[in-house]
Amino acid sequence: MATLSIRPLQEEDISHIVDYWLKNTDENLIQMGADKNKLSSRTEFTNFLQTICHSPLEKVKSYYMTWLIDNKPVGYNVVRDILKNEIANIHLHMWDAEYRGKGYGAKLFCMAALEFYKIFNLKIILCEPRSSNPMPNKMLTKIGFKKWKTYLSTSSELSLTCELNSYIVDPETAAAFLRR
Repeated sequence: MATLSIRPLQEEDISHIVDYWLKNTDENLIQMGADKNKLSSRTEFTNFLQTICHSPLEKVKSYYMTWLIDNKPVGYNVVRDILKNEIANIHLHMWDAEYRGKGYGAKLFCMAALEFYKIFNLKIILCEPRSSNPMPNKMLTKIGFKKWKTYLSTSSELSLTCELNSYIVDPETAAAFLRR
């Protein structure tokens, strides 16, 4: 049985995240709702992530949590648009395709969501994947998070305008899923 863990973003994780985005196929980017033309250069993206690694928590508007399977980094969550003591939006990505579709992502997602609630004293976290992207929608539903609306918008600064499903990622459901 694999050992699952999470940790705050470290410098050694940055190249994985940058490669995930810059080396991803056009098809995958579109499925996620990402606009290839909005991606930063490798240098800009690396510098942005390095700044997050070295910023104090009270100053960040985005915060990354790396997913590990048997101590190997395989993906990440990021919370964006953080309003401490209030709300944030969460995104999820598994850069190591070997581990997709095996149930690891759901557990790692819940572990990270609970940590984000604790770190930023949040009241609510929303996850808004593209409605036509089956993997995150299936995972969020499997965990038991409630979809509260579907609407046309962008989910991040990298996104196309597309139809999004908005899920409430509540800590009770995340904790219950991890106990199963």
